[in-house]
Amino acid sequence: MKRILAACSALAVSGVIVFATGAAIADTDTYINKNSGPCADDVRRYCRDVKPGAGRIWSCLKGYETDLSPRCRTFRVEQREKMREFHAACRTDVSRYCGGVPAGKGNIIACLRTKKANLSQSCMSFFERN
Repeated sequence: MKRILAACSALAVSGVIVFATGAAIADTDTYINKNSGPCADDVRRYCRDVKPGAGRIWSCLKGYETDLSPRCRTFRVEQREKMREFHAACRTDVSRYCGGVPAGKGNIIACLRTKKANLSQSCMSFFERN
């Protein structure tokens, strides 16, 4: 579940995948920061003056995509793919059970956890695989 939270957080604020509610899932900047994570060196190099929060660091890194370290580029690609998978599997559940939940900081994932018994098979399968 922690891997899922990290994956969902990482992509949600990137603006790549947005649910029908218009809300992204969670805040990436708490995972990708200047101190840890696969993009830490790149954040220090390219985005050191960017204030974390609201996806600002993720967006900053996007502007340097071709200059990022292989580790960071790979991480970003993996997170985008996981987010696409999550969106396809859980879109209906997010709209049904968590549509009014404010996006960011893992709120959507936390909401889905509280509805575990009611989630669709596709959403449950996603969580089981990840």
